Amino acid sequence: MIHSVGALLERYSAFIMAASCFFTVLASWETEQWTIKGILVAGAIICSFIGISDVKKYKPRRN
Repeated sequence: MIHSVGALLERYSAFIMAASCFFTVLASWETEQWTIKGILVAGAIICSFIGISDVKKYKPRRN
């Protein structure tokens, strides 16, 4: 069980980070701190792309 949880975290950790950045942006949308919002939006986009590449990397290959 522990091994499978570690594998899931290794595989989907970028998606978790992207989701946390996205939800933080949504929660702080009404504030006037545009710099922080821009950094968090960029982080959500970049982490999403990293997550997609991680999933492709760990996808089992068919022979």
